[in-house]
Amino acid sequence: MENRYDLIVIGAGPGGLSCARLTRRLKPEWRILVIRKQEKSVIPCALPYALDGTITTDDYIKSDEKLLKNANIDLIIDEVVSLEPDSNAIQTKGGGSFNYGSLVLVTGSFPLIPPIPGANLKNVFSIKDRPDILSILEVINDVKKAVVVGAGFIGLEMVNAFYNRGIEVSLVEMEKVCLPKNLSYDLSDVIKDDLRKRGVNLFLGKVLKEIKGGEKVEKCLLDDGVEIEADLVVLSVGVRPEVSLARKSGVNVDKRGIIVDEYFQTNIPGVYAMGDCIVSKSFITGKAENGFLATNAAVEGRFVAANIAGKKTPFPGLINPAITKIFDFSCGAVGFTRDAARKEGLDFLYSDVEVYMREKAFPGAVPLKMRLIFNRDNLELIGAEAISKENVSWIINALSLAVLNRNTANDLAFMQYCGHPPQIDVPAKMPVVLCAIDVLKQAGRL
Repeated sequence: MENRYDLIVIGAGPGGLSCARLTRRLKPEWRILVIRKQEKSVIPCALPYALDGTITTDDYIKSDEKLLKNANIDLIIDEVVSLEPDSNAIQTKGGGSFNYGSLVLVTGSFPLIPPIPGANLKNVFSIKDRPDILSILEVINDVKKAVVVGAGFIGLEMVNAFYNRGIEVSLVEMEKVCLPKNLSYDLSDVIKDDLRKRGVNLFLGKVLKEIKGGEKVEKCLLDDGVEIEADLVVLSVGVRPEVSLARKSGVNVDKRGIIVDEYFQTNIPGVYAMGDCIVSKSFITGKAENGFLATNAAVEGRFVAANIAGKKTPFPGLINPAITKIFDFSCGAVGFTRDAARKEGLDFLYSDVEVYMREKAFPGAVPLKMRLIFNRDNLELIGAEAISKENVSWIINALSLAVLNRNTANDLAFMQYCGHPPQIDVPAKMPVVLCAIDVLKQAGRL
């Protein structure tokens, strides 16, 4: 039957692609179809960098057509409008009808637009896909003043891009800190101070109440009455799971997203879901949690592929490792930051260290600030934060594995490691070891 596939994946983001490609390796004889509604599939984290010319708008387009073709996976550009679980069938907007053995929903998320007056004015944008960046580039040459609302990763990366174009930038954030979900306040002060030195106008602890203008934006009104002149506004205040297809098809959904079990199975047999559209759980607390990260989706895609192929592989939960680079500073975190652990009411110990990223006599040596957070009871690592003018991705990735392996302060204090003065500080200053030893001392175990 030509329109019957062993696996159909709805969505060609990082999760959909990783699921389809690993399934092909595990089940070489299967017919696999990927359906996406976007004309072009993009690398979402690269979008802000097209604004200042770091990359072109073609550079963030994924070559998934070639990847899928090479893996003998069919690709259709269309929108799925209905799912009929009783007959294992889907229908598309373009009139297509397909049957499946297994179906994976990777429908993603959409930007949250705050319900405020003026949010629909011309030159007010959100950032999610290629058309958003193309629309900004159409008007960017006439923009002298930009306002970015939201000081998360995307918001700060947009600030960085506008600044690099010589545009006066104002940043509005309802929390009193930058990167409130990704760094504790004292470490994020490094970013805040750098923004101030560069002349970025900071309005932290403020809420956008209204966007004013005639046909297009002219001013932003804050909750304290302050008005900010603006030729362009970017709203980067979060996303919401896209669950409309799932909801109307009888898939169980709550306010956080599609409900799945530890194998990413929905309540409908043969129908799985993953990525931004689902509600998952925290690896550390077991509580419901979202993981709006492309890397999370890519990881989940591999779990889904294994489970569809019959290799029962339960997902342990989210730890949300994430990094960014804002001007000169690379920063990132995994698990709970110190401030998030406090807010959650966790009982923990933590330790800070500041060392050089390489032996300080070598050219380019810059400081690294790092913090490790441990469960007080069993001293398992539950979080890490890092910031430096050099790349910290290797630190966050290594500590992500330590969190997933439930490594303790004792494990890390006595770990074995490499060293080389041009690449890392002297052996006596291994930051992970220093933090772990300090926590063991605080706990009275050393």
